[in-house]
Amino acid sequence: MRGSGESDKPAGDYTFDLYVDDLNAIVEELKERDIILIGESMGVSIAIKYVTKYPRKVCMLVLVGGTPKLIKTDDFPQGKPEEEARRDIALLEESYSKGVKQIIDMIFSDPGTEYFREWGFSVSQKPSKPFPPSAYC
Repeated sequence: MRGSGESDKPAGDYTFDLYVDDLNAIVEELKERDIILIGESMGVSIAIKYVTKYPRKVCMLVLVGGTPKLIKTDDFPQGKPEEEARRDIALLEESYSKGVKQIIDMIFSDPGTEYFREWGFSVSQKPSKPFPPSAYC
């Protein structure tokens, strides 16, 4: 994916649409049809969005280890109210940097976790090769 490893960085923010378009450009360049699309971790969200946008190009969809649960439920009291979680997801789709900061701040909100919050954000925002987004609940 763009921005991972030694690949190019986009001119603007990372978005799921950017990743879907990049994936489709590869599929088109290779003239592939009836692909088996495997999404792992953040790739689950990209794969779901891809198959929604290009349903005739995918013959099989495999989803592995999708995104974390964000919405508070009886069995997951640590989550956020649904409306707040959906705002976070929308922010992540709009701007990777702002969205990932919001999520990292939520994960490392306890006193004494400042180092992890700063480290997690810096790793995800490397100036030349930022870490890609992940989320949907």
